[in-house]
Amino acid sequence: MKTRVPRRVIVSRHPAGTGGEGAYSQEGEEVLCMMLGQIEVWLDELECYSLAPGDALWFEFEIGRRFFNTSKDETAVVLCANTPPIF
Repeated sequence: MKTRVPRRVIVSRHPAGTGGEGAYSQEGEEVLCMMLGQIEVWLDELECYSLAPGDALWFEFEIGRRFFNTSKDETAVVLCANTPPIF
């Protein structure tokens, strides 16, 4: 089994009621861990995952994805670990 080591860990903040303009993808993989608030994560515009604090989601970067903060008044905070680094 190949060992995967995250190359970058970031905290992402999404203001209430905001999301990406469209799906995007790249090479690698990512794991998300919700810290505060709620978001919807759409994968290939076919699967939708609703994440709340304590939830986690792993996916390959090659899958198109977009995020949307479903709250009307709370900023969503997400811990993201990915490889290779994207920033």
